[in-house]
Amino acid sequence: MSAENDKPRVFRRSHGQLEARLRPVILEYEPRPEKRAKTEIGSKGERYSAGLEDIQQAEVDLLSVMRRATRAVAQGVETYDRERARSAEAKTDGAIEDFPHNSAKALSEMLKEASEIPVDIADAVTTKNYRRRLRRNLQSVSKTLRVFRF
Repeated sequence: MSAENDKPRVFRRSHGQLEARLRPVILEYEPRPEKRAKTEIGSKGERYSAGLEDIQQAEVDLLSVMRRATRAVAQGVETYDRERARSAEAKTDGAIEDFPHNSAKALSEMLKEASEIPVDIADAVTTKNYRRRLRRNLQSVSKTLRVFRF
């Protein structure tokens, strides 16, 4: 190869146009798909029978708590698996020797995620609709208890 080919070539515009032997490279990018906003499951379109709205709303709240608990367990198992594999590669019988440490790390990761469960429950209980339903139900219970008052 000659030294002349190794040098970088500079192309300039001549009279506002590219030189005749040059053709521009056109890059076409596809637009990124827009991310949809996360919406509450069941926020629109759900219909309830009269008197069954409370039970179905409580079921939705319970479902979100179960999802978080499941996610917490999954994260704990993934952490244990990752740490166990590291221990097994590092030394002979490392998975057995490091079992207490690896399981403690996994439990720690699981508890980090599960620590939000009480907040989810509190959020479900403190909604305006829940307080209204609670007052309505307590009123009906108190009317029933008045009958048995001595």
